[in-house]
Amino acid sequence: MWSCIEGGIVPLAEFVDRPRDNDILVRVIIKKDDRRAAYVSQRLSKTDFPQIAVAVSKTGDTWNVAIGARPSRARLVQVTADGCDAEEKVETDGNTASGDGAVSPYAALAEAAVSQFSFGSNLRGSGEYREALAKVYVRRLMEQIGEVE
Repeated sequence: MWSCIEGGIVPLAEFVDRPRDNDILVRVIIKKDDRRAAYVSQRLSKTDFPQIAVAVSKTGDTWNVAIGARPSRARLVQVTADGCDAEEKVETDGNTASGDGAVSPYAALAEAAVSQFSFGSNLRGSGEYREALAKVYVRRLMEQIGEVE
């Protein structure tokens, strides 16, 4: 939930779809639940704007994937194992959490999530580069969250 001066308390999904206005964000309200989440960003230097920013969370069987700095506004998509063939063989970069080069069970889910985003180019990176980073980061974050459960 987001709390704005003029808009009042607004759910996140509604807030991100609103057109830009001059309202001031004064508070972020996060309700505690059984959600597990992880975030990563790729930057040229510690203080630089990100080339890509990825956040993944899991509630029940639903994965929430948010990708920003594409270079457009961040978006949120939801994927479930039901909507994706988890047995589908997807080539990975060989850099899995286990380090053995095996195909990750999260690779197909990550591929399904990233395919719903569009990636643009600017001085910080090309669209193809950002898409490749997103696939790797979404899979790695899913693996990280999956290990905790």
